[in-house]
Amino acid sequence: MTNTDTDLIMLEQLSKQISDLIHNNSFENIKIIDEQRKLIISNFKNNNPTKNLTRSRVIALIHKNDQLISNTQDKLIKLQKDKNKFEKRLETYSANI
Repeated sequence: MTNTDTDLIMLEQLSKQISDLIHNNSFENIKIIDEQRKLIISNFKNNNPTKNLTRSRVIALIHKNDQLISNTQDKLIKLQKDKNKFEKRLETYSANI
């Protein structure tokens, strides 16, 4: 496995970790992991990989990461709305007892 492949795997793993942390409402470690992810992306940009396949894989991973973060944020918003509805319903029922 080449260094580029290792970096791509690491980039994907870091992106998944960020997504999982967001999903679990554990925001304190995201900045550290995101810095590692940005460093790998920066290395790709600075090394100017000549293979179009590698470049397209990196771009695809970046887009996939953005989609994962967006989906996770949407799920978080939906969960918060559902929780608020449940709390209001519970409050209403409790007031009527």
